Amino acid sequence: MAEIGETKTKTIITKPVINYPKYLISNDGCVFSLDYNHTKKTKALKPQNSHGYKRVALCKNGTSKLTLIHRLVLIHFLRQPALNEVANHKDGNKENNCIENLEWVTPLENTRHAHKNSLILFASKKKREAARKSAYRLGLKNRTLTMEQAREIRKLYFTGRYFQRELVSLFGISRQCIGDIINNHSYKEI
Repeated sequence: MAEIGETKTKTIITKPVINYPKYLISNDGCVFSLDYNHTKKTKALKPQNSHGYKRVALCKNGTSKLTLIHRLVLIHFLRQPALNEVANHKDGNKENNCIENLEWVTPLENTRHAHKNSLILFASKKKREAARKSAYRLGLKNRTLTMEQAREIRKLYFTGRYFQRELVSLFGISRQCIGDIINNHSYKEI
């Protein structure tokens, strides 16, 4: 146990990024270029923000690829994802890319984690109204959900882990609407 005046230090480990030998990734989510702007100097890259997630551009042979930092950390310090696994931030903070805060989970586990921790609220009136207006502009009157939400309803239902009544409370729409989505009576185009 640390006494007053002492601090617990965390060991930072870096590894070369697979297929990008001029870059390093650390277990705390920092990405370093070993040849920044072709100067042979090492520099920590400043991440960009993409929907709350941090990402960096990795370059090789004149081509750059935007890569999510949390996936780099998981791949290099835990393992490659199994089929149908997604990254999850345990504390819900998309900017906390320390390996201790990351894990591979199924999409269903990720959705349950998000609902349990109030990270997403499909049933918010503001989102339903925005989806309705967007659908109206596209000529799809009376739509209360986005295409992504309808896709998510089908995906969750067909995992066998959610019943229609649970989806009703998660998405804030009627059981009839849930049934219509599941049975392809509405949102047929997805």
